Amino acid sequence: DSREEIEIDLLAQPNDSYASKLTTSIPRDNGPDVFIFGHDRIGDWAETGIIVPVVQVDESEFLPELLPPARYDGKLWGLPMAFKSTVLFYNKELVPEPPRTTDELLALGEALKGRGKLALAYLYDDFYYHAAWYFGFGAELWTADGRLAVDSRESMEAMGFIKGLKNRGLVPNEPTGSEIAHLFNMRQAAMVINGPWFIGEIADNLEWGVAPLPTISTNGRPAKPFLTTEMVLVSARARDAEAAAEVQAFLAGRISAEIRFEIGRQAVGLADAWTLPEIANDPVMTVFRQQLPNTRPMGNQPRDRTIWEPTLLMLRKLLRRGASPPDAAQAGLRRHAAITRPAPPSANPIVYLVLAALIALIALVLLGRGLATLRDKKVRASAGRGWAWISPAITGTVVLL
Repeated sequence: DSREEIEIDLLAQPNDSYASKLTTSIPRDNGPDVFIFGHDRIGDWAETGIIVPVVQVDESEFLPELLPPARYDGKLWGLPMAFKSTVLFYNKELVPEPPRTTDELLALGEALKGRGKLALAYLYDDFYYHAAWYFGFGAELWTADGRLAVDSRESMEAMGFIKGLKNRGLVPNEPTGSEIAHLFNMRQAAMVINGPWFIGEIADNLEWGVAPLPTISTNGRPAKPFLTTEMVLVSARARDAEAAAEVQAFLAGRISAEIRFEIGRQAVGLADAWTLPEIANDPVMTVFRQQLPNTRPMGNQPRDRTIWEPTLLMLRKLLRRGASPPDAAQAGLRRHAAITRPAPPSANPIVYLVLAALIALIALVLLGRGLATLRDKKVRASAGRGWAWISPAITGTVVLL
């Protein structure tokens, strides 16, 4: 097998700076040949020539929900390795049967409140987590004319729902990631909305389970959290494009999928892997597989990256500052308009050139006057000592600049 002849150098990168490092290093021939990243940056990187389309693939090998997020401009740009979404984690001692609808969720929450427990803990002021209700109530991200659609009737209903959860005291006042894990582990919160990364934070002595997110009782639609697909991508500046394509196929293939499920506990993207008994019968991963048809892939176009700041402002105004859903939506729209406003036209440079010339002329006049004072030997000696003293600072400043 030719794959056995390919030597791979692995390099771990911190998540916060990973995307920017890829964006800046690959065009300068200083990046990786193959790398793994979520599908949401595919549009940006396809537009700027950072990645190349998949050379050859049998699309039937992968779960069908995972290939559309990898498409951009009619081409497939990556192969899915694993997928992530939020689901409902629940404490089996407090919740013998997880709620299937939002009405059941509210009824269970009131019963738990009577026992001094919180029904649900999650980062409700983060749009990533709010997306399950947003899309479940039928809202869309964009209008037909490309405007952010957070002021739609469906969005108002979703915001009203989460505002009701807080007003009823069914969720924490101001949740954080660490507080959510603490509340769940201390049996103070019966349920948590979170992704597979939350599994590692659950205490060993807790009896817990997972379930798909509940259906919206008012419209009968399932809650639809965001879907993120971890893609293996090939750099447009790969030193060996053929070897890079082989590595890409291997990392998304059967051997890799089995290892990643067994050791990394990943919900793998290879369809055939889900026929293996150890994967098909896993009580946790199968729930993520059940949730998959009721997810909404995060957008992979450049405009989709502009939603996070406006929606964060919108939800915080709604839930922390007491704004009404319409007022919160308008605040979000104003922020989105501000950060996506086109750059102003270039200014006429003549004014600045004239100003620069005047400054240069004044500087020359002042320099001439200063040089005129150096005719006296004593003045020259004094000036020499002064320049000698400040020369290290000047040298350092020049080098740094």
